[in-house]
Amino acid sequence: MTMSVSDLIFVHSGGAGNTTPANDLGGVISAAGSKRIKSQSCTSLTTITGVTINDAYGNAEREGNVSYQAATHFLSWKPYGGTAYYGTTVAPGTNTYLIGGSDGYLVVTVVYASLPSSDKIDTITVSNLQQNLFDDVSAARALSGYTQYRCVYILNSNVTDTAVDLRVWLNNDTPAGDSFTIGLGSSAKGGTEQLMGNEITAPNAVAFTAPDTYNLGLQIGDLSPASWKALWLKRYIPPMTRGTVISNMAAIALACTI
Repeated sequence: MTMSVSDLIFVHSGGAGNTTPANDLGGVISAAGSKRIKSQSCTSLTTITGVTINDAYGNAEREGNVSYQAATHFLSWKPYGGTAYYGTTVAPGTNTYLIGGSDGYLVVTVVYASLPSSDKIDTITVSNLQQNLFDDVSAARALSGYTQYRCVYILNSNVTDTAVDLRVWLNNDTPAGDSFTIGLGSSAKGGTEQLMGNEITAPNAVAFTAPDTYNLGLQIGDLSPASWKALWLKRYIPPMTRGTVISNMAAIALACTI
C-alpha cells in the first residue's frame, strides 16, 4: 500500500519492552504490544466483522457510527457531531486504513475475507485516553512549580514507502496553567536517543520551542520505511498554579507529503 498519514505513529521509548509513560525518558525504542501511543479508546465493533480499530484521534467523545457497504466494500466513519460519513473502499488482503475526516479519524485494520456479506452499521463510543504520556499534576507540584520531560519516537511503520518532508508541531496547548514545548532528539534517524535518569533532567543538545502551525513545524525531513526519529516533550508548570482542569490535554500534529 502507498504511504498514509496513519503509518506515522508515536511509540514509547525507555526500552524494548516499555509501555509505561513514566519510563519514556529516551533509550531504546519500544517494540512492546502495538507500539502505538494511543490518543483515544473505542468500544468494539459488533456486526462489522473483519475490522479492528487500532486507534482514534481528533474525535469528539461519545457515540459515533461505522458503516460498511457490502456491494462496494466501502468502510466509513461518522463521529459524534459529524455531518457525514468519510471512508475508503477496502481491498483484498489484510490492510490498514485511515477513515474519517476533519471531524475525527479511526485507524483500522481490515481482513477482507472476514467482512460481512451485507450492509452493516455499528455504533461505538469514543473516549479520550488519560495520562497516556504525562501524569496528573498534584497540588504540591502546582504550587511549587515543576518541569518534566518525556521522549517518544515518531515511527514510519510503512515498510516500503518514505514519509516525505515530515513535520511535527503543537496543534494546541493545554487549557490549564501548564504549557508544552517540543524538540527533536539529538540522535540520528533510526538511532537510539540519549537516556535520562529521571523525568526532571533536561536532555542534552535539545532545543525546545512551541511551533503551532505546519509552516513553523519542526522539520524531520524524509523518514525512511520502518525508521524513526526521537521527539522530546517538555511540560512546564509555573509556581503558584491553581485550579482544577478535568481532561487537561495538548495535541501534537504530524504531516508529510504523500
